[in-house]
Amino acid sequence: MASVLNQILRAARLEREAFVRAVVSPNAVADGLVIVGAVWLLLAAILVDGFDLLLFVRIALSGLFAWIVLSGVIYLMGKHVFQGYGSFPGTMAMTALVHPLLLVIPLVRLWAEGFMVIVLGSLWFLVALVPGTRVALDLKVEHAALAVGAGYLVWLVFGWR
Repeated sequence: MASVLNQILRAARLEREAFVRAVVSPNAVADGLVIVGAVWLLLAAILVDGFDLLLFVRIALSGLFAWIVLSGVIYLMGKHVFQGYGSFPGTMAMTALVHPLLLVIPLVRLWAEGFMVIVLGSLWFLVALVPGTRVALDLKVEHAALAVGAGYLVWLVFGWR
């Protein structure tokens, strides 16, 4: 557990080695499932008034689905549009590693409102996805940024309904 938390912190600092370890780790997608599920459950616990178990499960499952979609779009863009090298599991591992950065959203909610909370709260998430995508798919920075942008737009549609 401490190792995973250390990797998350290193990814938040945009350290290349954190992304490399995530991409090549044989258990990274399984770890990612736990990370993404935990992030969405924490977001639900912080942002939802009261306790509704069914709602929490729905939010967590929606977040997991959005993670798969985000990873898929980034992978498809990077691999097939920009001719990158890498794998879908590696891309999933990388996107999971930066998901804890979404926990900034409740803080942004203190001084922003509406859709801007989501956009502003996910800025560091987006910033971290670019070097992660460069590592996961061996892309130029501009291609990684375009792949992340496309993935983010689709993620917004599926992840924040």
